[in-house]
Amino acid sequence: MRIKLTLGVFAAALAATAIAYAATTPETPQAPTAPVKPASVLTVGKPAPDFTLTDTNGTKHKLSEYTKAGKVVVLEWFNPQCPVVLKYRSKSSYMEDTIASFAGKKVVWLAIDSSAPEKEGGDPAVIKQFITDHKVDVPVLIDSNGKVGHTYGAVCTPHMFVISPKGNLVYQGAPNSGTPADPTPTGDNLVQAAVTAALAGKAPAVTQSKPFGCSVKYAN
Repeated sequence: MRIKLTLGVFAAALAATAIAYAATTPETPQAPTAPVKPASVLTVGKPAPDFTLTDTNGTKHKLSEYTKAGKVVVLEWFNPQCPVVLKYRSKSSYMEDTIASFAGKKVVWLAIDSSAPEKEGGDPAVIKQFITDHKVDVPVLIDSNGKVGHTYGAVCTPHMFVISPKGNLVYQGAPNSGTPADPTPTGDNLVQAAVTAALAGKAPAVTQSKPFGCSVKYAN
């Protein structure tokens, strides 16, 4: 009798444990559903702030002059000493190949360095040497006080922005759909897709992604 009672209590306890486990353990892992918060302070589809910056050769560039001429503008936040920038411009020809794919089309590509002069990537001599060594064939604009970078909400290098001929932001985020861990760029070329859509007067299928890279070395 005592044995039967003990076995009965044990069975009941085991069943209760199983019920409790089933109630707290889902059958399949639940994927996060919250959307990624855009890093940019700008809104896709809205006007991109106008700016005027001077490149390393002393030439001034005004955003609105390019868009008024009916051109798509690509902004690439840049730091010559950032390993992630090197992944796209030294360890691979990703940026150069993307730029070359728009040869003869109404596309302007501008790299912007918002590093403070005393911080990584802010030395003019280092910037110019990188341009020479890596044959960077687009203007590198100097934003040493970080005003334009802060206006656009650029958080890392590279952080990409694509602006339509109407002056509206149509894409912001990473250059591609790969991950920071990839030794070389992989996945879809999101910038190329955004520019192609903008040239056709359409919105790209992907309008924003989470940028990754080295933090922009702002003065403050």
